[in-house]
Amino acid sequence: MVCVLFGGRWLSRGTQAANNVLKVELKAKEIVNLHKIMVGGCVLLMNVGACFAIPTLQLDIPSGSYDPTTQTTFSTGSHFDLVALLNGPLDPSRTYYISAAIEPMVAQNDPPPNGSFQLGSTVYSVANLTFGTPPANAAKTLPTHGEFPTYFAEYAFNFDPNSTVPAYDVQDGTTAAGTLFAYNLSVDTSPLLAGYSLHFDLYDIKTNSDGSVEIDEFAPFSHDAQSGTNTSSVPDNGATWLLLAVALGGLVFVPKMRLARIQNRNKR
Repeated sequence: MVCVLFGGRWLSRGTQAANNVLKVELKAKEIVNLHKIMVGGCVLLMNVGACFAIPTLQLDIPSGSYDPTTQTTFSTGSHFDLVALLNGPLDPSRTYYISAAIEPMVAQNDPPPNGSFQLGSTVYSVANLTFGTPPANAAKTLPTHGEFPTYFAEYAFNFDPNSTVPAYDVQDGTTAAGTLFAYNLSVDTSPLLAGYSLHFDLYDIKTNSDGSVEIDEFAPFSHDAQSGTNTSSVPDNGATWLLLAVALGGLVFVPKMRLARIQNRNKR
């Protein structure tokens, strides 16, 4: 005879009392196991939720500061690193774009302001920028969000699978499990005309079956970036000094001409 112990008494297996004891024990084990599963699931969901709360695309300026009013990260100088961030699976062959737009907006019938800027090793003359809303020549573009249409340039790049940073949200600095793919781009806005800055957006594009191009994913406008307004004048590559030298040379040349005329008169 097989017995089970319950409440300090031994009960014969097969009796109704013993069967009830076994059911209670099995039910208790099920509850414990279910509790473990629920706790583990909650932890997993918390981590996944934190990760998915971070946008797929973001822009950041590590040396800058986030403005909660405009919901934009601003640089504190004219030389800085702009960082593009990708949260999610990476296709190394996929091309992403950073648009650099003249701020404040310039109307198409107005000439673009003088000056230039540099993204990476490429120098862009404002006079040669594209007018409109990026992507250039796209059937569907970015929402204007108060920044477009204006003159802009597009910088194309690919994320490197070996370049990552711990996951974080640019807007509030919160962190999450995992990593983000990061692309660093050096920026120099010092040659811009005083009173202007660059507004940056991050996006990728897709090609439709008819061959047309349109915007695909893009960084939320609460996660874009902008340079500080340039306060320095546009360098003129020495033109001012050249004009000054010519003027001074003219002042020296005039008295010499007068002296020659006086000498010629005296000879007569």
